[in-house]
Order: sequence, then structure tokens, then C-alpha cells
Amino acid sequence: MPPGKPVARKETLARFSVFSHEVLKDGTPKVDLFMPDPSHTVSVFRIDGLSNALIKKVNNTVDMARRKKLVNYGYCPVNAGSVMDNGFPLDPNDEPKHHVNIEGFGPDASTYRAKALLLSQIAGKLTDAHFK
Repeated sequence: MPPGKPVARKETLARFSVFSHEVLKDGTPKVDLFMPDPSHTVSVFRIDGLSNALIKKVNNTVDMARRKKLVNYGYCPVNAGSVMDNGFPLDPNDEPKHHVNIEGFGPDASTYRAKALLLSQIAGKLTDAHFK
């Protein structure tokens, strides 16, 4: 798949939560939310300029892909510039639409947790405003 448009530093990316244990009760993201998948990446979506209805549609797609059911927890926003400033390259592959992979975890699983913790610390609290 050809890459999508490069990610601007000011863009907001959304990491959708599909498990209740990925965030604290106050909505603060936990390290689990940003643990990489088997391909050593973390899947996020571009949401700037999207309507609440479209963000909800993306959220539902993520829920079905990862949980096989609608859980509708919401997402934690993260600034693309902050991600890049912390050494994570972004791959705007746009598959599915609006999709971006956070890369830079490397093949050594011993560092995954520390890198995921860093991402959880720069992410915002869980929001579900797109469901209202």
C-alpha cells in the first residue's frame, strides 16, 4: 500500500482503547494501551478535521477488528509532534483510512514496556465525546 500524506507535527492522533484495563478510572492511559503489536508498531488514527460521527465509525471499526464486538471506550489523543520528538517514526500507511503506525519499538521486546510507558505519558486522557 502506498503511504498516505505525511503526518504534520500539529496533528492529533487517536489511540482507541478496546479493553477497560488500558486506562485508569480517571481516563489516564496506562502503559498497556501503547504496547506494540506483533509487527512492533502501535496503531493510531488521524482525527483532526473528522466529525464526531466519522470518529465514532473509526472507533467502531477498531473495536470490531481488535475485540470482535463494540466496546466503545473511546480514545486517548496524542500529539504527533510529541511522538516524533520522543524518537518514534510515524508511518502514515492509510490502511485502513486515516491509519498511522507508530514505529520505533525495534525487535527487542525488553524495551517495549519502557517505550509504551513514554507514549502513555505524552497522551491525553480518554475521551468519548464522539459518542455524544
